[in-house]
Amino acid sequence: MDDKGQMMPIGWKLSETIRGTRGCHIEAERRLLARSAQTSHANLYYGCWSAVLTLLTLDQRFAGLGLPAACFATTVALWAAYASAEKYELRARDFYCSYLQLQDLWKEAECAEALPSDNPVRTRVLDDVWGRYCQVLASTENHTEEDYINFLVAEYEKKTSGDATAQMTERQRRKRLWFGTVRLLRWAAIYLLAPAILLFASSIAAVFV
Repeated sequence: MDDKGQMMPIGWKLSETIRGTRGCHIEAERRLLARSAQTSHANLYYGCWSAVLTLLTLDQRFAGLGLPAACFATTVALWAAYASAEKYELRARDFYCSYLQLQDLWKEAECAEALPSDNPVRTRVLDDVWGRYCQVLASTENHTEEDYINFLVAEYEKKTSGDATAQMTERQRRKRLWFGTVRLLRWAAIYLLAPAILLFASSIAAVFV
């Protein structure tokens, strides 16, 4: 029975549930570390733009770049505030700790499930593992659907030498495509936002300065 007193499905294995959660938490850690690196890259990128424009404004010929320079400085500050609020590295560390705990629980559950079903030790150990599994989940944020899809792809890649997505459902393939597109758009936005800010700020400066 589960923690709500409901019967588990026939053939359900606690070890497989824990293994799946562990895999999703590994993908969650990777996602958050990638976001952290992306945010640091954006800070550096806009910081360089800001520094170059600020230096150019020291020359009277480029005095009109004062407003764009201020816009980039503001963007850098906003990126830094966003990264601080999201706490990517701290959250990634939490997922790292959780999947290490889940690794131990997974092995314990596997060993217990290998015992005869009428063995009282089997039931006692699985109940204990289930309780600790729930505690790990309660102390960690939920992984996202993107993490789950990435876990599925990694699992399928282990089982086949062909196209891993061929074993996925149509909905899962669409979700994977969507998440991949969002990742690309996020990087594109970082690079394209810089010239957009420069063009917009320069236009405003030309009108009012």
